[in-house]
Amino acid sequence: MEVNRKRGSNLPKVIWRVEILNAVDDTLSQSDDVNGEITKVTWRIQNFSRIKGKKLYSEHFTVDGNKWRIVIYPKGNKVDHLSIYLDVADSATLPSGWLRFAQSGFAVINQIDRRNSLTRGY
Repeated sequence: MEVNRKRGSNLPKVIWRVEILNAVDDTLSQSDDVNGEITKVTWRIQNFSRIKGKKLYSEHFTVDGNKWRIVIYPKGNKVDHLSIYLDVADSATLPSGWLRFAQSGFAVINQIDRRNSLTRGY
């Protein structure tokens, strides 16, 4: 899925893509703490400095039947720098006590100066 949209001249251009890269080995995926899919989500926001809101949500994406989204706080969430979170997209519809273990990583690419780019895995 790829979405390329521009919502008004004052908002940043967004390119959205979800790719399933690989399935984890079947012997590993039977464990409760290992997801069966490795998924790459690309959320490219051109003109990032034009974001006006305090936070921005990505579109929903599904990994192993679970709906997720990315949440960013361009000016930080109680800190002085960009904050990024992996969020359960449909938490209100899930049963009490629902739990999933997910491993994630984020790469923030500076379009002007790549030396200021950052990658973190969790």
